[in-house]
Amino acid sequence: MEVLKDQLEALPSKANRIEEVEVSVNERLRRKSLEEATYQDFLSSLSRSRLDEALSSGKINNISVIQNPTPVSIALSGNVKIAGGVTGAITALGIVWAFLWELFIDRTIKRPIEIQREVGLPLFLTLPDAKG
Repeated sequence: MEVLKDQLEALPSKANRIEEVEVSVNERLRRKSLEEATYQDFLSSLSRSRLDEALSSGKINNISVIQNPTPVSIALSGNVKIAGGVTGAITALGIVWAFLWELFIDRTIKRPIEIQREVGLPLFLTLPDAKG
């Protein structure tokens, strides 16, 4: 009975000791998780900085130009180009035909000034006055 009584009296002190150890273990676990989170932040920051350093100063090693860009222009199909050329040619031919017709083929007099220029006389001749 004495032994059991001694063990019973020792139980509260052992319980207190277990609680103290539990508090210490919980504190250390909390500190460990905080340090792991800090470590992960530093690790991700380091990998980001290495990537930025590799890309920033023109040290792009694995990217090359596959094809240079084409200059900006309006894409016209062949039929539109042909139609535009034919329209331009017909317009130019019409203008040339009009000038040739006017200068060489149709030589009729159309304006009074042409008579004065060709003949050298004024169109309306004024007769001298009988009084004068």
